[in-house]
This record gives sequence, structure tokens and C-alpha cells, in this order.
Amino acid sequence: MHTSLCTKEQILEQASKENIPLSSFMFDKYVSWGLLRSSLRSKGYHGTEPATYAQAMDAIRLIHQLVKHRHITKKDTLFVLYWAGLPVRTPILMNKLYDYQQQFQARLITAVENISSGSAFEESLKEIIKEEILMSFTTPRGGRPKKSDQERMNAEIEARKEAALQAELFLEGFKTLGYIAFPLIAKFVGDPKLQNTDMEEFLKQQAMFQLETWLQPTTFTRQNNEEILENVVQWIRSYAAALAAAPFLHSPAGEGIRELLSLPFFTANPAGCRLLIFLLMASGLAPMIVDYLSTPGRLQKWEDFCKQLNEQMVLKNQPKWQSSSLFPVK
Repeated sequence: MHTSLCTKEQILEQASKENIPLSSFMFDKYVSWGLLRSSLRSKGYHGTEPATYAQAMDAIRLIHQLVKHRHITKKDTLFVLYWAGLPVRTPILMNKLYDYQQQFQARLITAVENISSGSAFEESLKEIIKEEILMSFTTPRGGRPKKSDQERMNAEIEARKEAALQAELFLEGFKTLGYIAFPLIAKFVGDPKLQNTDMEEFLKQQAMFQLETWLQPTTFTRQNNEEILENVVQWIRSYAAALAAAPFLHSPAGEGIRELLSLPFFTANPAGCRLLIFLLMASGLAPMIVDYLSTPGRLQKWEDFCKQLNEQMVLKNQPKWQSSSLFPVK
């Protein structure tokens, strides 16, 4: 299939050729969940032509891959598809982000109540986490975990509990102070000794770090916000593509950056993708990022920088006699 704009019948036929299970009923479900975005073209008095779907097979292949190899529901893939730059029904995505914002607000209130209960909250949190991960440690036939598995499970419960407590403390402080204070960041990263008066004043004044900004319902209900969100995702992908194309990224020196860009949190995790999108919009950062990245000539400068970085890495990895001006590289 050489075109990315296909009808439903063409897509079902191609999926069958690629041994991807996709019925007409499931296709319609994908559309209703917002995973595929259609377009119609009028034929005047003759009505409209059959709906076509842009990059539908790319989306269906990714859905099949995620659902096949990971514990991800098809509905949850909406955020992965969007972060991957594939066309989805943005109004549905915005509605889900609005719901997420309401959950975020409820979480803030719960955090304040939970922290005040002290040790009782820690114990209840530990039990919840234990129930969540217990299944991954049980035997195929059920029963109690082996001793070695029990020790690993207990260690994982404690680690997750500490991370959850850290998040709750951060949210409790966010709710109490009304903005993301520098001491909260220091506590979250695990270094309470960090102090910066200038940074504290900056965070206090900027709207993007204030609680009121994060809880504005219009963040996900205004029409132009759909365009802002699509722009910021596309621009981020353009800059990431320029970096990924740089040969140095595939050298040992670029291994750390390559691993960071390929983390499931960024590439194939619906919760991670949703959180990133939510952070961009709810904090008010998206319009600022679009303005910055879309400045004429900035992308070209970034591409030039990536090329220069590659040249520096090549010279750094050459033997000293080759990099000398007396012995030019042939």
C-alpha cells in the first residue's frame, strides 16, 4: 500500500495481508475511541466520497505491536499514537486530558488528607501496592510465592511505597503552598540541602508553576488548544528526529542519549505519554515551547549543531596522529 490515505475497505484488506487481526467491528471501535481520524470529501449533489484515514496502517501496526507484547489496552494507546505523531481524534484526547485534570485535582485533596494520617496512610499504601504487584510473583497454578520471590516482592513494595510517599508529599506541598516551591523540588529529587533563593522567587512568580494554572478547566476545553498541542508535539518530534539522525548518536559516546530517547516511558507507555502531554498543557508550557521551537532558523541551527557535535565526536575518537594538521585524514 503506497499511499497513507486509505478507505476502511483498503485498510481491512491490508491488515489481513499482514496477518493483523482486524474486523470491521473493531475498526469502528478504533474510530469511536479516537485512535483513527477520518476525513470526508464532498461530491456536491452526489453526496460524499467514502471516508479516508491518514496513516491508519501505521497506527494499526503500532496498536497491534503494543497490545501483543505489553499489558496495554487498546483504548490506552490513544496517547502513544498521539505522541508518535499519528493522527487521532484530538477532541477525544482533550476530553480524556480534562478527566485526567479532574483526577489530578482530587489527588491533591486526597494527598493532604492522607499525609495528615501519618503511619496509618503508609500502611494502607503498602497494602495497595502489595495487591498490585502480587500477581507478577505468584506461580502459574497460584499459591504462595517462593521465598526468593517473597524477598524480591517485599523489596519492590518498599521501593514503590517510598516513591509513592515522595509523590504524595510533593502534591501535599503543592496544594498547601499554591505553587511548585524550590524546597519541594529539592525534596522530590532527594536532596533537601539544595537551596536557591533566586529560583524560589522565580517559581513563585511564574504562572506555569502555580496551582491555579494547573487547575484551569479551559486548558483542555478551548478550541485553539487542540492546535497548540498538535503543534508542540510535531515540533518536538522534528527536533528529536534531527538528533536521532545524527550519526554520533549511534556511537558508544551517544549510547546514553540513545537509551534515554528509547525508554518505554517516552515511546510505548500510555501513562507516561499522557503525563507528558498533561504537563505540557496544564503547566502552560506548550505555547511557549511552540514559540521558541518555531522561531525561523532555529531548527536549522539545531540540525547544524547536531552535525557539529557528530564531527567533534569523530575527531575525539580518532588516533592523535590522525587528528594532527601534519597528517591530514584522507
